[in-house]
Amino acid sequence: MIRLSVLREGAVRRLASSEQKQVVAAQSGDREAFDGLVSSHEREIRKFVLKRVQKEHADDLLQDVWLAAWTSIGEFDSRSRFRTWLYGIAINKCKSYYRSQQRGVAHLSLDDVIPERMRSAPPESDLEAMLPSLLEMLSDNHRQLLDLYYYGELTLPEISRLLDRNLNTVKYQFYRAHTELAQLIDAGGAK
Repeated sequence: MIRLSVLREGAVRRLASSEQKQVVAAQSGDREAFDGLVSSHEREIRKFVLKRVQKEHADDLLQDVWLAAWTSIGEFDSRSRFRTWLYGIAINKCKSYYRSQQRGVAHLSLDDVIPERMRSAPPESDLEAMLPSLLEMLSDNHRQLLDLYYYGELTLPEISRLLDRNLNTVKYQFYRAHTELAQLIDAGGAK
């Protein structure tokens, strides 16, 4: 068991090291290395964007994300994971899109909060059946935090940097999101 764990850690380090090499090469102007980074993250960033904008606008927005990543990759300082940095660009591009549409902040749907593997499973209990409507009752801020944590698989420190919020504030808001959800469950879904 321990040996398997050590092997997995080694694979993760090699993957991170390989990605870091691609980042460094891309920062030096290697377009092929950047294309490798894009192909590694394109699917998850596409899903992220598709949940925030209308399908017909997603490709243009994604092009903006990749263009912004390419033009500013020299500024990436490796304080966070590369994918966290990409999520930051995607969030900012979505916000700019909504500002340009004069709609304000994007509304997150249930699909934004629940990971795909959980959405495809049939409900096993009344609680699971109620969960979609309960999550819709959360504030936009709370849904966004849950989305980045559960769907985006970002850590709280990464979310803090991404949203430019104090880590303790993010922790508190994350705690409040779960507390609010628990209260909704206790109330039987009635707010």
